[in-house]
Amino acid sequence: MLKTRHDGESDGLLDGFGLSGLFTPPDFHVDPTVPTAAELRRATLHANYVSQVDISAGGGFGTLYEPADDTRYPGGEYRAFVGQGINRATLMLHLPDSFDVENPCLVVAPSSGSRNAYGAVGTSGEWGLAKGCAVTYTDANKGTGAVERTQNTGFNLSLQAIDLASSTDEPTFVVPTSTRRRLCRHLVTELCGGTSLRGCKPASIRVQARTLAKEYRERLGVAYP
Repeated sequence: MLKTRHDGESDGLLDGFGLSGLFTPPDFHVDPTVPTAAELRRATLHANYVSQVDISAGGGFGTLYEPADDTRYPGGEYRAFVGQGINRATLMLHLPDSFDVENPCLVVAPSSGSRNAYGAVGTSGEWGLAKGCAVTYTDANKGTGAVERTQNTGFNLSLQAIDLASSTDEPTFVVPTSTRRRLCRHLVTELCGGTSLRGCKPASIRVQARTLAKEYRERLGVAYP
């Protein structure tokens, strides 16, 4: 799990943009060729916000809906992966300092389409944080998990590029190897009696897949959860 603290002074859970910052965004990177984790976070927050919400004053932004001022929402951000390989999703929690443990509220904000876990910050996150709610986000295993195979480069939870051969960080995506593909084909054959998942009952897959995977793990020499 990756935890970051946002003090509400220099940044915030929505990176301290507020109304004025969304209307006139700052330069995101000091050096775009070597962006820091904080710079990448700020850029992706802004990109996801403005791509989902009409931020024009004429459309009512800042008067009829969304932020009316430059509130920064201090609090903690927690990010983690769940699942393995190609079935990996990102989960994220925004816990504002204004959260009231005596009167808790929770907003669930899954991203639309292939957006990353920040995809719903403008459509749901802002609303929840303004009311002192904890906000949970997920890309629901639909987010972008790019791998540059010629350079063997992937990306970690902080959206920074990592060397897949040497980095100890977990990557957002793992390219299936030929061994993993063979394992998947074996599982489909055993569970569905054929070469495709069409007509195969999901319940039976969930019940039997782990048992069969353990059996194939030794046979194929693959570490499969």
